[in-house]
Amino acid sequence: MRRLLSVTVMTVAFFGCATLFADTVLLKNGERIEGEVVAHGLWIEIRVPRGSMWVMRSDVARIIYGEGVCGYVRRQLRRIAHDDVGALKALLKFCAEFEVGELRYEVEARLRAALKARFHSRLKSVRTEADALALYRWAKDEGLTAEARIALDLRWRLRVESELRRIRRTTSTAALLNLAARLKADGVPPIY
Repeated sequence: MRRLLSVTVMTVAFFGCATLFADTVLLKNGERIEGEVVAHGLWIEIRVPRGSMWVMRSDVARIIYGEGVCGYVRRQLRRIAHDDVGALKALLKFCAEFEVGELRYEVEARLRAALKARFHSRLKSVRTEADALALYRWAKDEGLTAEARIALDLRWRLRVESELRRIRRTTSTAALLNLAARLKADGVPPIY
């Protein structure tokens, strides 16, 4: 009984370690095969713990040698610049497709930080109501709800300021009441 248990434990440990440092073959249909890639050409031979598998080269999307998918994602995360939103989105899509676990949250956090940095750099260049509205729509599309509210707030402030400049900051009560009624009809919140 003890011998059977020790053989089982050793087998599981051996095959677990064998796939830990194995090559990873990512197929176009979304499957991944971990094993040792030994033959190249029209057909690729992959040695796995259960034997060998043969896969057509045209079915392979990518071969990651020696590090596995998680190692590949970590390496890509180190290479990508902190403000490269496009590359981070592509890496996040890769993480979702090949199920890398906790590493996906690290990529999401880095993408969110890059998006916030881009928002704040775009916020500094806002001069008109149209710029603020475009920034609001961009932030909303990217899922930055708090930043979208900031851009919307800026839009309304710019709208009120432009209307006040248009009537040349008059002290006439009738002109100010007409302005307030027009802004209310346009949907400007009463706080402004």
